[in-house]
Amino acid sequence: MTDTWREIFKGQIKTGTGTGNGSSQTIAHGLTGTPNFVSVVPTATGTAVTNLYADSTNVYLTVTNGKGYGYVIMVV
Repeated sequence: MTDTWREIFKGQIKTGTGTGNGSSQTIAHGLTGTPNFVSVVPTATGTAVTNLYADSTNVYLTVTNGKGYGYVIMVV
């Protein structure tokens, strides 16, 4: 049986999408430690991502209201 990349990195990577609300937002990552890689990619033009930081339980960010984004959070 072939393992998928999600199975190989279980507990070390989280991916997803969201929509900004113009205020501080929290993504609970559930990873094995504090992420040392966080990438947030806007999916719409005119999207600003600010105040991005992470701790051992969450990633915090502010994204333009109504604008979509995707993210990758990793512990490597």
